[in-house]
Amino acid sequence: MLRIKVLFILSLLCLSVFVLGCGEKNTVKPLTDKIAPTIAITQPSPGDVLFGKVTISIKVSDNQSIAYTQLYFNDALVISDSSFHNKFEWDTTVWDDGHYFIYAMAYDNSGNFGVSDTIAVEVHNQFVLKLYNFIFTPIEIDVVEQGQFTINPFDSLELTYDTNPDTIAFSAETYGRNSEGVQLGSAFTWDVVENVNGIFSRYYSLDIDSTWFFLYMKNTATSYSYLFPVYINYNSAYEIQEDILIPPDNVLYSIGYYRAFSSTQIRADIAGVEPIAYRLWKQGTDFTFPFTINQYVLLKNSFLAKANEHEIELNSSIFPQRVIYQIPEKISQTRQCLHIYGRAQ
Repeated sequence: MLRIKVLFILSLLCLSVFVLGCGEKNTVKPLTDKIAPTIAITQPSPGDVLFGKVTISIKVSDNQSIAYTQLYFNDALVISDSSFHNKFEWDTTVWDDGHYFIYAMAYDNSGNFGVSDTIAVEVHNQFVLKLYNFIFTPIEIDVVEQGQFTINPFDSLELTYDTNPDTIAFSAETYGRNSEGVQLGSAFTWDVVENVNGIFSRYYSLDIDSTWFFLYMKNTATSYSYLFPVYINYNSAYEIQEDILIPPDNVLYSIGYYRAFSSTQIRADIAGVEPIAYRLWKQGTDFTFPFTINQYVLLKNSFLAKANEHEIELNSSIFPQRVIYQIPEKISQTRQCLHIYGRAQ
């Protein structure tokens, strides 16, 4: 009986060792995932200029599965997506124009994360319209959805739109006038409608072509030598009589725009002198047209009332040098100043 009890106890001990040994041998420890996801921004490209709504595309891979992705602009988290979309729509119109540094991060279910390279882009939604006046009279301009403005000679107007307007439209007019505002010479108008979708700015120079000139006159006589009237393109089919009085006050008078011919003559009578006395200036003899855009002549009378005695100045230095502004390079694009010529009315 004692022997049976001993054998039973020994059997229980062996069975316990067997069970414990088998249990320890068959336990599987979980493997730790230490492989980080890889992530890259495939769109846009570094250096791109963005406007409107754009798509940001990313490419993500992992040895197991992605938990979520994140997108950062200038180190600020803007998107955290647990549903793992690899494309994001960015409405740049609600962001300020400027430079942005973009990168993305991806996390897997083990807590590993990967970081993409940073790309630099520029947001530019604003549109700039700039108009230059390189002529000699104020230009009255009406820009659709912007308002009415006056651009003085040798000045410019710059308008900034919050977003690209797709189409710009404006009309403008200018002419010479006397002290009462009455038109002298020809009026010129501009009417522009242009599709500007996809560009960031447009620069225009409102010009008068080389078949016209602007007339200035100055009477520096010291006596009662009043000039009245003035005939432009005298003794030709294009003759225009301007009933303007130019006193001997050494003041520069702006007259108006007139046709420029190789045979142009300008006559100014001496008021109140009998028999008739006058000044006569001849193109090619007393002055020479350069026949360039935005040209002018300044006729200067410094003599007493003697017929055909005069002085002239051509393109006098009293005016700023008329150069086409070099538009600075901006946003990796060169802005060109477009010359548009007014239509004579």
